[in-house]
Amino acid sequence: MTISLNATAAPYYYALVERPESLKVMEVKVGKFTLVDAGVRTSGSHEAGKLVSQMCACGMLDLDLGLSVYGTVSLPSVQVHSDMPALSFLGGTYGDWEIEVGDFRAIGSGPARALALNRSLPKGVEENVDKRAYSYRIYAPAQIYSLIGHREVSDDAYLLLETSSYPDEKVLNWIAEQTGVEPDHLHAVIARTSSMTMSVRLASSVAETGLHKLVLLGLDPKKVKTAYGNAPLPPTVFGDDDRANGMANDAIRYGGSAYYELEEGALDGLNVSLLPPTHLEVDFYSLMRDGFYSVDLGDFSAARFTLASGRNVLTVGKIREDLLLASFFGSKREIP
Repeated sequence: MTISLNATAAPYYYALVERPESLKVMEVKVGKFTLVDAGVRTSGSHEAGKLVSQMCACGMLDLDLGLSVYGTVSLPSVQVHSDMPALSFLGGTYGDWEIEVGDFRAIGSGPARALALNRSLPKGVEENVDKRAYSYRIYAPAQIYSLIGHREVSDDAYLLLETSSYPDEKVLNWIAEQTGVEPDHLHAVIARTSSMTMSVRLASSVAETGLHKLVLLGLDPKKVKTAYGNAPLPPTVFGDDDRANGMANDAIRYGGSAYYELEEGALDGLNVSLLPPTHLEVDFYSLMRDGFYSVDLGDFSAARFTLASGRNVLTVGKIREDLLLASFFGSKREIP
């Protein structure tokens, strides 16, 4: 039986629509389209972020919110798990759709990506590939779905647009054309980076980010049997998207842990010492100076990896509470 990633995402989208007041989201009509604003003109909520994360992960992600201790500081955190990480993370969560239509800008994630296979790599990534600046294995959108062995067939498209503005009808028509769906079958959620919704959504990428780094180094993602991740949530700075983006990525780079159980021999030939973030001592806000997609792909990675394959287990990297708290609160702190 073939899984439809968009079909398994649907219940989480409709769960947003059913509880707008408690989730701090709202439905918005844009011409013949209906959007869910989960954090552009409304702050959204952590609970909305949980549902949006599960929608993007095609319903194949368990996600819990709680508290974790970093040094002497307790911070809200996300705990995630998937038994179908290749489909869930690379087929759904991965935010590789750079959308630019007129003055509108967004990063698209979610299973709608599986219906828009003719799109290009993000410009910054493509430029670095053209300059041969990367030694990683880079996959175009269509190649990603070949790699995970999935071909999507769906009349509906579920998409998260990370953006600070509302798309107009022209933008939404373009997205519908790219995904091959009718306007009333495009189900888009919008949220800005600095919303409470996106705070959870981005932190929930901790295991996806780690898997993507493994794939960049040559791993076959189908050989990953299960994945777990934990990462802190940064403080909300609604309206300051650049700062929020920096903290969200540093939450994973400095405070994120990922665990993967793999088939025996899956790590053969991989240089796992390269798994931690490439430029660890530089905060993500500084790395973004030339644009989000110009950041070295190796910097999108968890702080600490645990890899279990057969009877072997290894751990690479470490949590950096000092750098994490400096990113979140502006000054380095002594960590006992």
